[in-house]
Amino acid sequence: MALAANGFFSPHLGLDQGYGRFISYSGKDWAAARTGVARALRAFKGRSAQAPPLFLTLHFVDPHHPYTMRKPDRPDYPEPTDLDLERSGKGEKRMVSLMSVDEKARAHPEQTQVLYDAEIRWVDGALEELLAAVPKDVLVIGFADHGEAFGEHGLFVHGNSLYDELLRVPLFVRYPSGTPGTVDSPVSTAAISATILDAAGVAHPGFEPLPRESGASQAILSEAMFAGPDQTSLVDDGWKYIYTHPRSVGRPEGRAAAKEELYDLRADPGEKDDRAAAEPDRLARMRASVQAHLSARWPGVHVRCEGPANLEIEADGLKRVDVLVGDPKDQLKLDGSFTAGLGAGAHELVLQTLAPTRLTLGGDARWPSESVETDALPKTPSAATPGACTLWSVTPAPPATSIDAETTEALEQLGYVGG
Repeated sequence: MALAANGFFSPHLGLDQGYGRFISYSGKDWAAARTGVARALRAFKGRSAQAPPLFLTLHFVDPHHPYTMRKPDRPDYPEPTDLDLERSGKGEKRMVSLMSVDEKARAHPEQTQVLYDAEIRWVDGALEELLAAVPKDVLVIGFADHGEAFGEHGLFVHGNSLYDELLRVPLFVRYPSGTPGTVDSPVSTAAISATILDAAGVAHPGFEPLPRESGASQAILSEAMFAGPDQTSLVDDGWKYIYTHPRSVGRPEGRAAAKEELYDLRADPGEKDDRAAAEPDRLARMRASVQAHLSARWPGVHVRCEGPANLEIEADGLKRVDVLVGDPKDQLKLDGSFTAGLGAGAHELVLQTLAPTRLTLGGDARWPSESVETDALPKTPSAATPGACTLWSVTPAPPATSIDAETTEALEQLGYVGG
């Protein structure tokens, strides 16, 4: 059973697969965490020992922009006086702006955070009610998918960076049996699915569940590809590397160089002191790990060149070229076909096509005019050779599912899409 409060968690996007019941309470009721809890509790009420197994997903969206200050119990928080708010209910006030933060909110981040904190308290109360009622033999996992920024790096809301104000999220596990404690080493929410399978006695080869005690630090990868530039980060042994990709070809804001940042999270948890220039060896190691991840996972046809090269590539449905490694001085053009004049150094481009297609390569002595089927390309790159280029293909993600009017309206209310 699923109880969903966000239009992105939707049958229209295929996320109802495997659920016997899928109930959406997004839209007008999207902010009512306690509505979701009340519906969840009905699923447990009166369950007998003979009842079939239950897997319940309960999604809240209350601690989320636009922020709503609720005062159901006690006015613990100072009333924001410098923000543009509207009254949304008895004892409630709400920011009018959606994902675009207005100038008053930027000028008074401490008041904006008061609204956010009030939402968190509201959800805490809902969780308290839920955990008190859910039977003790039920595995409960609570987590968030992102945090919120309040000007820490000149940014607000979310989806626009990989700094810890967005990545470091709440996570708790209540096991049916076990001693309460805290795991101090960093973990990833990607391990949650394996944790559920492990508790259910289902094999999960290749995936590690969440640890129950502190141990060796895990290498954790994160990605951001929504509201800001594409970014990939790696946290390992107390250090964090953030790679901002060069902009894709054809973006209206123009080309831009890649950016690298390196932070010592133990000494600098606020990520204010960029150590990239001071730690070249560590930077190189973490860069190599991130690049290996991108080369193996980024969907599309990869073209890697070491040294200068001229490329002419034609393909049906060629819609975008992502630059994973490159130089803004490279001459890249996407206009029906793709042409590239690459300078010295390393380059890795990813061609995005609408479907498997035939690529015609030319423009360089290393590319005698020939055609190759994209789905017949190797799935991993060969060893890089100076002065040569190599191709491989990473299976693309399935095409996006169309979104109906009801879901679009719900996403507009959350600020994810424009009206």
